[in-house]
Amino acid sequence: MSFKTLTKAKEERAALIAQARGILDKAEAESRAPTKEENDQYDGLFAQAEEKRALIERMEKQLEAERSLADKELKKDGDGKRGKWGENEVRARYSRRSLELLGGEKNEERAYRLGMWTRAMIFQDERAASWCTDNGMDIRGQSEGVFSKGGVLVPGEFSNFIIDLREQYGLARQLLRVVPMGQDTLTIGRRVSGVTAYFVGENGSFTESEKGWDSVTLTAKKLTALCKLSTELAEDAVIDVAADLASEQAYAFGVKEDDCWLNGDGTSTYGGIWGIRSKIIDGTHTQGAIDAASGHDTFAEIDADDLGLLRGRLPVYAERNARWLVSKFGKAQVFDALAVASGGNTIMSVGERPRPTYLGDQIEVSQAMPAVATALNGSAMILYGDFAMASTMGDRRGFTLQVLRELYAGNGQIGILGTERFDIVNHDLGSNTVAGPVVALLGKT
Repeated sequence: MSFKTLTKAKEERAALIAQARGILDKAEAESRAPTKEENDQYDGLFAQAEEKRALIERMEKQLEAERSLADKELKKDGDGKRGKWGENEVRARYSRRSLELLGGEKNEERAYRLGMWTRAMIFQDERAASWCTDNGMDIRGQSEGVFSKGGVLVPGEFSNFIIDLREQYGLARQLLRVVPMGQDTLTIGRRVSGVTAYFVGENGSFTESEKGWDSVTLTAKKLTALCKLSTELAEDAVIDVAADLASEQAYAFGVKEDDCWLNGDGTSTYGGIWGIRSKIIDGTHTQGAIDAASGHDTFAEIDADDLGLLRGRLPVYAERNARWLVSKFGKAQVFDALAVASGGNTIMSVGERPRPTYLGDQIEVSQAMPAVATALNGSAMILYGDFAMASTMGDRRGFTLQVLRELYAGNGQIGILGTERFDIVNHDLGSNTVAGPVVALLGKT
């Protein structure tokens, strides 16, 4: 008897109960009592469900007995300590890159647990399922009615890795103001003006002023990423299994979030989101859209004077946490070229990874920014400012997984559908009279 057989039995029982429930729901929706035929059909379905329940209980007892026997064999073959996470196996069978993706050696045990969960829940590996149960990872409730029906699971240990990796792959969650959304729509206050100070003479009256507010509305959008995993992957080291799945999903979400934040044009391709690069050149934020010198419409032509003009336009209040944002290609063509031309190194590092800077401000690299050698007339080539002041990201729901077993079964693969819900609003980019906390350098023919 296998773990897959038990899972199938649970799914069948859940389907019978749902079908029986549907009979009563139909009668209730029509504001009537169930007919005799419907009652008989309901009783028959529930009787079948009870038979399945009894079968499931017998299967679970059998699996428990098989686990006990397997545990005795384990004691003969190895350390025989229940609760050990199998460090001998994991140290022998994983790629160093996989472990680095999942947090490095300090998280080796956590990565192994994640790998065993992946094997049990996605690949339905019986030995992994037994290990998870024995080591405090309850998978029984999650497995019922999930796999063949395409149900959604919310794995806590797995979602933490996804969140960590997503922030590594994308910049939006690092640089923007991120707020949790307890519902699909969230309205947050935004300061638009402050209190004014006035001089007052002796016995003079006070002049009142008020802080000005308006609001920003976040509306959660559903983003999905579908990837394929080979069923043969389950035979590989457990950490490699988890790392492959986590990195594929996290990369897809991180890249898309950045693309929406920077390049969104309000269409369905971007979930209706308007990106900074699109919004700042729409004709209503002209003080924040700065033209480079005439004839400077490629990265190779941008010089220190162009960057100085951009830097000088940023309001003082946004200087403290200001950063440059450019593609890797743009960084090489502009910032690295200026550093070489000056004959010095602008990077200082002692005992840590070098952080590139220009005039004291950190340079952030995103491939969602333009990365071409051709002319970019009228297009935002480089951004500069405090992005947390200009943009807010709403996080409605954590990462979830959906296992699609039949979609790629003919190719020996399993479909994994990841889902998240979020929104990004670029709400402060200035106006036609005042620059906002983020400004953009535009190419000029």
